[in-house]
Amino acid sequence: MAELSISILTADDHEMILKALDMLLQDHPLYKIVDTASSILSLKEKLNRWRPGILILDLNFNKENVLDTLEEIKLISRKTKILILSSYDAPFLVKEAFQKGADGYLLKDTGKEELISALDEIYAGKKIIGESVQQVNIERKFADMQFVQHASLSGRELEVVDLIVKGNNEQQIAETLFISKHTVHDHKKNIFRKLKLRSNIELFQYAYEHGLVKTDNK
Repeated sequence: MAELSISILTADDHEMILKALDMLLQDHPLYKIVDTASSILSLKEKLNRWRPGILILDLNFNKENVLDTLEEIKLISRKTKILILSSYDAPFLVKEAFQKGADGYLLKDTGKEELISALDEIYAGKKIIGESVQQVNIERKFADMQFVQHASLSGRELEVVDLIVKGNNEQQIAETLFISKHTVHDHKKNIFRKLKLRSNIELFQYAYEHGLVKTDNK
């Protein structure tokens, strides 16, 4: 008797990524992509409809940070395993993803064999970090106390840090992120509290020393 397939929902706002995943898995005897989602709203609807065995999930949808809603996504289908497939290998993002319910984390340049192996591992109940992510020395950074502090920042707070360090004031940040100036101010207070900082100057120094903001190479 043939083994039942494991259903997969793929979620990414780039059509090419969705097509690539479909090509990688279309002939696999065990894994079957049942649907795709290209927005957080459609992701929640289709996750509720299918309750798939595995969700392959990007971290960003049209500038929306999925990490901010990852716990909510996990609650929709508790038995669904979540494999993050991202372009970002920053250790604090990896750590936050696992804290909020992810079962695995791979980069988008992952090959077919590593992807299949990751699906096997997380469906079996294991937590996995892809080989290319491990190259940034996750374990060492997880043990660093200052890393633990800035890993506690939410995805939205990290966006605010980035914009502050790039010289934006609260009004400009509000317009960029499509939120109110009051909300920006609250985020800023939380950032200072979590990082134990008192001024923008201290934030600039902290951000560059700990890799929260990447400098542009011109």
